[in-house]
Amino acid sequence: MTSSLSERTLRQIQNMARKLQDNPSYMAWIIFKFQKQEKLSMLNLVNILGANEESLAKLALCKRPDSNSSEFGKQIRQISEHTSIDPLILARLIRQSESVTALGGNRSVNPELKARASQLGLAAARDRTTEGDVEEHAEDEDDVAEQ
Repeated sequence: MTSSLSERTLRQIQNMARKLQDNPSYMAWIIFKFQKQEKLSMLNLVNILGANEESLAKLALCKRPDSNSSEFGKQIRQISEHTSIDPLILARLIRQSESVTALGGNRSVNPELKARASQLGLAAARDRTTEGDVEEHAEDEDDVAEQ
């Protein structure tokens, strides 16, 4: 993915993202939490997300989706389209950050257990998104049948 923003604009967006990292309403908070939990450099984070600096900056400025909402899958897809980051990776990023934060922050975790938990988190995100899509589709069919 090539950058469509000027270097100056990208730096301004990154500065805004840094200001939002303490606000749980934005993805900047999720990114900051994930980066801190996993002790990742910015370069490592970009590689994990399959992103570049521009898409990461765009992601940081997005409103954080509600992982308990029936709209979660739809919101993840919208963010994915805007940032060109895989929706399954986005869902995993959010759920993992929220889970670790809810459990009390940074804890030392066995690397094998951590890898397994990441796989399970990715599977759970995929299952939940798929279930949400199926439920939405079924509701749409019911609406058409009633007409």
